[in-house]
Amino acid sequence: LSSSSSSSALDLDLELVGGYSSMHIRRGDLQFTEVKFDSLQWYNNTKEIWRPNEILYIATDENEENFFDDFKKHHNGPLRFFNDY
Repeated sequence: LSSSSSSSALDLDLELVGGYSSMHIRRGDLQFTEVKFDSLQWYNNTKEIWRPNEILYIATDENEENFFDDFKKHHNGPLRFFNDY
């Protein structure tokens, strides 16, 4: 990487890993009701671990595409899902 490159979600970190982070949000089978959060609560519970403008891949069994709308409104990087690929 050149020293003139701007910082982005694709830059490598100290462990030579970069590009994205991921999380698994289970919404269907074997779901305990006490941890069945809406997407805003998922965001609020995890927002401190995401880097600015980071790509976030969410593995989920949630079928409703709009379930993550609140998360998308607050996370400043792109969200990606299995169906995006």
